[in-house]
Amino acid sequence: MPNPDVSKSLTRSEVYRSARNNSSVVGTLPEIPQADRIVLLLDGHRVADPIERAGAIQSVRQTLRVFLDNGALGLASIVQIVTTKIDLIAASDDGQEISGALSAFRDRLTADFAPRLKSLSFHDIAARDPTYGFAPAHGLDTLVEDWATPRPRYTSRALPPLALQSEFDRLLVRTPLETFP
Repeated sequence: MPNPDVSKSLTRSEVYRSARNNSSVVGTLPEIPQADRIVLLLDGHRVADPIERAGAIQSVRQTLRVFLDNGALGLASIVQIVTTKIDLIAASDDGQEISGALSAFRDRLTADFAPRLKSLSFHDIAARDPTYGFAPAHGLDTLVEDWATPRPRYTSRALPPLALQSEFDRLLVRTPLETFP
């Protein structure tokens, strides 16, 4: 049973952080299952730091796992993992190692969680690059365009064909349905 008092005493950011370690908090986040898209941010500044890299990557993975395991996300959910400050990663001395770690992280997330979601995508952004290696707002155009593209709220599922096993069942096919004006 979710504890509503937990979310009252914490800021929204702290509630999300708390939900990663305490699955009962997920029930206090009604906006997650109602959202058209969920964006999880992977802090590029932390990824560029060799000491914080594993923690940054693990926090995104754990957040996605807890939301899926507790029913906040499911087969109708669109999840986007956005790596911020990609300019810091590109400028890092161990950029190749970071790229490999990010590639492995994305492959593992796709293998583990994509079958449980409607969509899982990855985006790299850099709001402003002081070294001018990336254009201002790099990657934001495609991300915002995706957010602005309407998606159908509900998709109709095709019903499986009826298994007509008895003569009474087959009578349903032979009998015209009455319609009322």
